[in-house]
Amino acid sequence: MGLLFCFFVPTLVLHNHKMNRLILIGNGFDLAHNLKTKYSDFIFGYLMKCFTEGELKGTFEDGLLKVAFFNPQRYIVNNHNLADCKSIQDFQKFVVKQNPVNAADIFGRNHRNYPDPNNRQNCFILTLKDGFFEQLFMNACNYTWVDIEGEYYANLKKLFLSDKKDKLEKVKKLNSSFAHLKTMLHHYISKITLDTGFQDEVFNLLNSSINLRDIPTIHKKELENIRKKEKEYIASGGWEIMPKSTMFLNFNYTDTIAKYAAELNLTSSLMNNIHGTSDVDIVFGYGDEMDETYKQMENEYENEYLKFAKSFGYFRNTSYHDLIRFLDDDIYEIVILGHSCGLSDRTLLNMVFEHDNCKSIKPYYHERKDGSNDFFNKTMEISRHFKNKQKMRERVLPFDKCSPLPQLSE
Repeated sequence: MGLLFCFFVPTLVLHNHKMNRLILIGNGFDLAHNLKTKYSDFIFGYLMKCFTEGELKGTFEDGLLKVAFFNPQRYIVNNHNLADCKSIQDFQKFVVKQNPVNAADIFGRNHRNYPDPNNRQNCFILTLKDGFFEQLFMNACNYTWVDIEGEYYANLKKLFLSDKKDKLEKVKKLNSSFAHLKTMLHHYISKITLDTGFQDEVFNLLNSSINLRDIPTIHKKELENIRKKEKEYIASGGWEIMPKSTMFLNFNYTDTIAKYAAELNLTSSLMNNIHGTSDVDIVFGYGDEMDETYKQMENEYENEYLKFAKSFGYFRNTSYHDLIRFLDDDIYEIVILGHSCGLSDRTLLNMVFEHDNCKSIKPYYHERKDGSNDFFNKTMEISRHFKNKQKMRERVLPFDKCSPLPQLSE
């Protein structure tokens, strides 16, 4: 497919260089391309599948929930078609429409059966099988993927720290539910692909130069090593260099950034799908080994507690070791595109952010329709990955050196 786009290339850019670029790609990058990759999109698709099959067969049941339909006359009178639902909000309205009695219980209270199973005025009974999925269900509109992984880890820690005799059995049940969720996510993601076209602004930022003036942590010796490559360029007063090598560290399971990379055809670029892709087993779980409770769980010598720790998922391929080699290769800048920098990737991000070769961190922020943005919240999230706060303050670029992440028009 032919593409018409232009790159903005600064004048007097140094091409014989000695600095790398690491680009972190998170779900916000896919959302900026209008892909249906929010947790609310996923859970809506899952619930629609459950209810559609339940309508046809009278009942649906899997490892997370059971829905049983009855009272067809009332269903016809309500005249609200499940197929009309286009979002999780529409689905909620559908549920309330079919079950006006006790409707507040459906998405707002701590009940396992939605609504009252003894009230025969309702059209169906929805039963959630455990407390973990109940929380995910009730917060379907508000949770992000990092919240899902965080909710799992919070439940795991709560069980671990409890004094209940059957806590290991409860952990096994929690892991079973999480495994089921992971399988459904894998299936859902496999159907998502970029079909809305590329953004020229994204091409420009992916192919942009590095401005050495923006990087206060480059030491004099490192700067001299760069400058020696092009004495005439330095004499001209230039400060722009092109990266020696670029790694796209993709935390998503989709291939959106891979398609951009293929079109860019950079001389030296690396694609690292650190969490896997839709055609292989994905890494999904928690990655905060800096947490005190994690250390206690390791000392328990019960592997069930560590089943969804991301570190063990990284052993399935060479992606993590490829990242280490890139970090050790040379000094680098970090560019963050759509990654929330939540705690579920804390261990990995701590390594990336605090590495001696890391010289700057540039977060592209989300600019909302009302003009507000999430820049300062994102910097707070980034700070949680630093043990050395002085390094954090030195490396994170200030607001006036950062930009909003380009958004595809809806």
